Amino acid sequence: PLGTLLQQSPGGVIDAATHHTSLPVLIARVEDGAFRTVKSLPAVAGDPYLTRSRPADGALGLRVVS
Repeated sequence: PLGTLLQQSPGGVIDAATHHTSLPVLIARVEDGAFRTVKSLPAVAGDPYLTRSRPADGALGLRVVS
C-alpha cells in the first residue's frame, strides 16, 4: 500500500518523513524563448519545512547581475 507507492514514484523514491522526492539542480538561461541548461548538479533532497538553516556567512542567495 503506502510503502509500495512511496517506492514507485515517477520522480524517484519519496521520502517517508517529508513526502517529497529528491530533485536535480538545473541552472538555465532563456535563449530564443526556450531554456538552455548551463549547469546541472546531482539531486538535492527536498526540505519542505525549511528545517536546514542557511550558512551564517550568507554565501547562498540571489543577486541581480547585468
